[in-house]
Amino acid sequence: MKARRNVSSKPSLVVAFFSMKILHDTGRVEVEVDSKSQVLEVPDTEIAEAVTRAIRWNTGIPRDAFTVVVDRGYVTLAGEVPREYQRKAAAIQAARIPGVLAVTNLLTACVFV
Repeated sequence: MKARRNVSSKPSLVVAFFSMKILHDTGRVEVEVDSKSQVLEVPDTEIAEAVTRAIRWNTGIPRDAFTVVVDRGYVTLAGEVPREYQRKAAAIQAARIPGVLAVTNLLTACVFV
């Protein structure tokens, strides 16, 4: 499976101040925006590229193991990764990228028996 980026041409919003929380039951990362934030427009294509680079660089996930889909700042990760810690780390790395409003983590970890 090749790493793909499916992106919207509509720009997303980047906020200067935000807080992030991870819902451990679902693996979803939610980003809360402060009302005093500066707002800048960032295209989804740039967000997708930054998320892909961050995940590849910081988690050790193989290049062809995941896909990144961005729609107006909402990121969806999909694919299969070797370990559970990599699945969680990918969502955290994605959420740190400026312009990401929320991350849905559909990555699954391989189970070796």
